[in-house]
Amino acid sequence: MKKRPTIAAVIAEYNPFHNGHSYLIEEAKRKTGAEKLIIIMSGDFVQRGEPAIADKYDRAYTACRNGADAVFLMPFTASISSAADFAYGGIQTANAFGCIDHLVFGAENDDISVLSKAAEDTLAIDEDPELQKHLSKLISTGKTYPEAMSMVMANSKRTDSADCLRSPNNTLAVNYLIALKKTNSDITPVVVKRKGAGHNDGMDPQTSTASATSIRKALRGNHISDILDVIPGEMAEILATYRNGFISCNDLSNMLFYRLGQFMEESFNKADFSKKMSIYSDMTDALALRLYSKYHEAYTWDELAAAVWAKNLTYSRIDRTLLHVLFNITDELKKNLNKESTAGYLRPLAINRDSIDLLTYIKESGKAPLITRLSDAKELKENAAKDFAKSLTAADIYRRIYSIEHSHECHDEYGRDFMIIL
Repeated sequence: MKKRPTIAAVIAEYNPFHNGHSYLIEEAKRKTGAEKLIIIMSGDFVQRGEPAIADKYDRAYTACRNGADAVFLMPFTASISSAADFAYGGIQTANAFGCIDHLVFGAENDDISVLSKAAEDTLAIDEDPELQKHLSKLISTGKTYPEAMSMVMANSKRTDSADCLRSPNNTLAVNYLIALKKTNSDITPVVVKRKGAGHNDGMDPQTSTASATSIRKALRGNHISDILDVIPGEMAEILATYRNGFISCNDLSNMLFYRLGQFMEESFNKADFSKKMSIYSDMTDALALRLYSKYHEAYTWDELAAAVWAKNLTYSRIDRTLLHVLFNITDELKKNLNKESTAGYLRPLAINRDSIDLLTYIKESGKAPLITRLSDAKELKENAAKDFAKSLTAADIYRRIYSIEHSHECHDEYGRDFMIIL
């Protein structure tokens, strides 16, 4: 067998793929000298707690046409988790390849020493009972977790780390570094400074970039012509085929209310309902009680999320928690998955034809089953099998909603293997 190439990885959502993502891919190869670049990408649902705006195969195809050599699926449970668990799931997947040399990620601060210090300080706070009490107290007063953590950092004289964590992209970068440390990974982290539009900014005409948030807003407002300068041609062509609007959480409303209604029916009172809800990841007693009291007042997903909103809960946190209820993502399942240093499976979505030899390297060095067809899933261990099954359920729901509600045909999970890009 010929010598293995240097391989880098990027953890991403591509919701949707835009010019900023192309830039990170270019920089990843330039800064690492990697001969091959693997993307670990969220599937049909994303970290914000909502359906991805475009089909995962469409996003994977675009990535491969814009510098990536292969795109693999991130485990489903990790892809709809908080920043810490999202990062941990991404690193678990990177570790599972057994042949990845570098992990590349973007951040507002490209000084790896500053990010590493913030990671060390975060771990120190996690292990300090008194600081944890302070953190919990701040959250109880209405602070979000990121706000509270930054304040604890500042109050404990970790000023530089507090400043670092005030940026969303720095926060995710720090969580990647924490996950690398927790899993004893030998993958080398490499940071690329973000350019152009920030996390929640609009368009930046000078750099032809825009945040994914502003792009999704334009798409849902039927203003695709406004974003043609900030997305690659392949993504523009694909998005133009979504002629009858884009999927959103509201398309899941009936399923969500049916699921919550089952718990309402089985509960004797609000305390009993809260107890039943407590098994789900990210659920708090306060949120469960608000769901109980507002259930009959709301008719859509967004209305319910708005009704239960509180100062210490972002809409993303609420939406993620509701997805956990919908897809039966329990604390127990997440804890069992997070016990491992590697992901339970590796599933390719798309590979460039001239990079197909990556599969050979992965088969030789991989630490998890390689799922190139659904029948391969019989090899999976219990918790990985549960996560994989949920990813199939999510994909089927996603495809059906797009077909029925938006007259758009997505790729059938049961009718195809991974894509080979010519």
